[in-house]
Amino acid sequence: MLEAFLAGSPVETRGFDREEPYRRMSGTDLWAAFLSRCEKLTEAAAAAARELSPDTEVMWTGRTVRVPFFAEHMREELILHRWDLTGDDGTAARALSEPWLTEHSVTSVGRPLGETLRVLRCRDVRARTRGAGAACA
Repeated sequence: MLEAFLAGSPVETRGFDREEPYRRMSGTDLWAAFLSRCEKLTEAAAAAARELSPDTEVMWTGRTVRVPFFAEHMREELILHRWDLTGDDGTAARALSEPWLTEHSVTSVGRPLGETLRVLRCRDVRARTRGAGAACA
């Protein structure tokens, strides 16, 4: 998205069908693809930070977000998916308890997602957060 925007040819957000080719890859190929995509995303976020005003708005999932959102969102995704892979270790606990991550997850991702689900009339959607010392029912 950001790469296309920087090139002057914005694209629509793609659906999750974009994941299908990755599901068919071997572990080795998937890891190589992951590293390659991370490098490209990092380069695009850095280029956007250099070349665009932080107030520049870019279309993303049916709404606009400002340029700094992309680097923060990429950071959040990496933390969440690291936890998917490694589970509850000290690094995950520290990263997942960062206040900025909760703020981003709830405000920048959760609220717009919730509005989309409301419009689509999804009724039984649940989410939870947890933290050290939190009591869960």
